[in-house]
Amino acid sequence: MKIDGLSPMERMAYEQNVYAYRDIKNGMDSARREGEAKGEFKANMKVARMMKAKGFDVPLISELTGLSEDQIAEL
Repeated sequence: MKIDGLSPMERMAYEQNVYAYRDIKNGMDSARREGEAKGEFKANMKVARMMKAKGFDVPLISELTGLSEDQIAEL
């Protein structure tokens, strides 16, 4: 789209739409990243629970899952 030929009002409306689009896209991208992080955390917690039930050492569980030893101790 050529924005050079737009009137000042059209250009302002165009820029507002671009800003709105960017805000929405950034919000969606942020929400996706948060969702992925929560899913990864839940999966690691599940694995840690299973490892703890099988008698794995807490430091090893922490190393393999990335969870803190305190988080594992609370399971």
